[in-house]
Formats: sequence, structure tokens, C-alpha cells
Amino acid sequence: MTVDQQVLEQRWLHSHEEDAGGARVYRPSSYKFPRSRGRGGLELRPDGTVVQVDVGAVDAPVNRPGTWSLDGDTLVIEVPGQATRRLHISSLDRDRMVVDGTP
Repeated sequence: MTVDQQVLEQRWLHSHEEDAGGARVYRPSSYKFPRSRGRGGLELRPDGTVVQVDVGAVDAPVNRPGTWSLDGDTLVIEVPGQATRRLHISSLDRDRMVVDGTP
């Protein structure tokens, strides 16, 4: 699969309701999600920086800066103080990204 980097460059939130078989689904932040107790995600910026959005105390988002890159069809996320995340992109379009790999 060829990954269109421009499609990746947006804010993605985890749509855990759609996860299946070990694959995780992400949707753009503009997507009309059902109510949830916090959503993690990734904001992938064109300059190679990333904001990893984690769910913190009382479900408030916690933003962690880092960098991202592509290794073929694998999204590589590096946030200081954390293990490198390697997410294989199995499906990607403007409205939906499906990945598997290190959570």
C-alpha cells in the first residue's frame, strides 16, 4: 500500500467503537463521534512533529509533543520518554485510518 502523506497530516482521534481483530481505527477530529469518556489520538503535522493526545485524569486530554515519520506503510511515532511506536497502516483515506502495531 502507498501511503499519501498529505492525507495523514491532520488530527486523528481513536474511534475505539470501531476496533476489531486487533486493528485500531482513527477518525479525523471533525468526525461526529458518539459520546465517550475521553479519546486519545495523534495530530500529525506537515513539519514532522506530532502531538500525541493521551487520556489523562478525569478524562482530560494530555498533549505530548514528539516527531513522526513514515517507513513505507508504517507510521513511526517518537515521543521523548516513551518507547517508539510503530503503527502499520492497513487502510487510509481522508475519513478513516486503520492501524495495527505497538499501541
